[in-house]
Amino acid sequence: MKLRTVYIRFFRAFNFDYLRANHSQAVAYPWDTTEDGRFYPYIRLDIDPELTCIVGANESGKSQLLQAIECAMGTRRPKPSDFCRYSSYFTVSEEMKVPHFGLHFDKVTQDEEDSIIGIIGNAEITSCSSFRIFLTDNTESYLYLDNQSTRHPLSTEEIQQLRKLLPRLVHINPNLAIPNSVPISILADTDDQLGTGQTVTRLDRWALVDPIVAGAPTLLPRLGDPAALVEKLGIILQGTGSRMASTGTGNQGHEAELQLAHNLLMKVSRIHPSAFAELQTALRRADEGMANAIVATMNRHIDSHLNLTKWWSQDKQYRKGTVVRP
Repeated sequence: MKLRTVYIRFFRAFNFDYLRANHSQAVAYPWDTTEDGRFYPYIRLDIDPELTCIVGANESGKSQLLQAIECAMGTRRPKPSDFCRYSSYFTVSEEMKVPHFGLHFDKVTQDEEDSIIGIIGNAEITSCSSFRIFLTDNTESYLYLDNQSTRHPLSTEEIQQLRKLLPRLVHINPNLAIPNSVPISILADTDDQLGTGQTVTRLDRWALVDPIVAGAPTLLPRLGDPAALVEKLGIILQGTGSRMASTGTGNQGHEAELQLAHNLLMKVSRIHPSAFAELQTALRRADEGMANAIVATMNRHIDSHLNLTKWWSQDKQYRKGTVVRP
């Protein structure tokens, strides 16, 4: 199924459709009438099938629209504080109300159609190519099938069953960036593990290596004396711990960035971890031919599955370079 239309009423800046409400020839749909019989048409937002993002100026309602979809899908519980304070139904003389939401889905598959008809449990219903689901408070939900005006109330159990059929919401963190580099060991699933809080950045590695490299002139003469070598290493590395702490070792943000890169390469580009393990082996034994062949094939996978030439407008000719670099 596909989301076709979002209906919003009494939600923050989305109060109701004033133009329809005041139009002399406006037709009231069954869901536009409130419980007291008044005509408060929903604000209707049609979703283009090719839509990939919503853009607009600050405070133009982008976040509110997404939150309304979450409320209608049941992943966010609407609160009285969400209710439009300019609505005539905003009151404190009785239990404060919550906003109303609706979703229209079409392109219903046969399996989904059978499940929806089974949830309703009405033997007279034989088809359902589209449906609208409305939530008018935190406990009351109802359904309209196709373009019919018959209202089908849904119990709490039925709405839970129906929501299992709805498309899954996936939250994307827009502030999460792909890291500049990812250790091959993480991609090869060897000595670095994601999600353990133990992953280290390239800065971490240099923070450990730099003092040793700088102290090499005093370390080399002690190679024949293990005890003296260990003592000197201890002196050199005394300040390393504080330096590594300042670079963000175990930082959750860095872990999230690495996980994003891992998912793009493994799940989206469909590169098997064994390929990175073989690349790591080829680099260690200086097998440039094998390493270059693996990298070239990886880049073709990335090009095919991520379609960077379409979305990455900064570099339309990126194929001439290398995306995966050992």
